[in-house]
Amino acid sequence: MTFEELNEMNDPCKDCPLNETEYCNRRACMEDEPPCAWAEGDIDEWIAGVEDTNRRLDEAENRRIREQEMKAEIARKKEETERRMRLFCKEEIGAVKALKNQYDKLKKLVDYAICYAEATNFANEAFGYKERISVNPEIKVELEELKARLMEAQQTYEEKRKEFYRLEEERK
Repeated sequence: MTFEELNEMNDPCKDCPLNETEYCNRRACMEDEPPCAWAEGDIDEWIAGVEDTNRRLDEAENRRIREQEMKAEIARKKEETERRMRLFCKEEIGAVKALKNQYDKLKKLVDYAICYAEATNFANEAFGYKERISVNPEIKVELEELKARLMEAQQTYEEKRKEFYRLEEERK
């Protein structure tokens, strides 16, 4: 039966196959614009098309939900792996942080000393004094040694980190 044939009947709602489905919003011809008022073609084909559209929408929604769940699971696993890696490399991370902190403080101190020396020498020159000061070269050597120790600690950390991920791969 087509929508056109249905609309030509005296009481189209009485014999309408849409009354048995969830697609008729008229419900005993009380509401406006049911599908029979605007749809064209075969009713069974229309119902099949609507059901196909609903099925595809449901599949797309389910796929989107699965993808979100997968992303959340991947993020959770990554976070857990990072936590285990930090525990595995705890000593190396602590050593790197401590050396970085020491290096930063000494670098600031050396920079301050250089600025102070330059300012003092500038003032002495401006006032005609012959006295000049300079930063102790040993402190610069100490800074370079500390930088080398920091780089070594970072390298040790990277090696331990690679070892962790290698062990993780072997475990899987």
